[in-house]
Amino acid sequence: GSLSVRFLPSEMLTERFHQAQVDVTYIKDPFTLEEETLSFPIIGEACQTGFRMVVRAGGVPVDNVLKITATMKGLNANGKKSKVNLKQINATRRSIDAPAPFVDDLSTVYHAEFGALTNSAQLPTGEVLMKVQYKIGNKKKTKTVRFQTVDTCSFNKDVVVDF
Repeated sequence: GSLSVRFLPSEMLTERFHQAQVDVTYIKDPFTLEEETLSFPIIGEACQTGFRMVVRAGGVPVDNVLKITATMKGLNANGKKSKVNLKQINATRRSIDAPAPFVDDLSTVYHAEFGALTNSAQLPTGEVLMKVQYKIGNKKKTKTVRFQTVDTCSFNKDVVVDF
């Protein structure tokens, strides 16, 4: 058979990750009816509709981003048309350190997040137009990217802007 587990942390408290454990008990030996229980750790991040992004130069996350602006156009949680403007100035590189045994899968670096722990406002679904200014040497460079937030309560944790 198959087993499906859906873990949806719903409250953004002071912790980024919420952990739980699933115990599965099954009949190990159908003749003796001996049972065995296996335990599986699970983890989830409470978030709203939104995204987390990192700026890289040469494939490496940069230390500081001068300015990030984003305009989101779409539908809010009530299904009404909505437009939200976001701005972050002097965005320093931040780290997310996931607990064991999830370190390799969930630890990351980012410059800004909207709809998660550090900025928890729920954003509308739809199109995001993001403009990033980064200083390389004495030159300011600007890059614009466009992407979609898929549906309510979807969170895109992998937005990358490469210079």
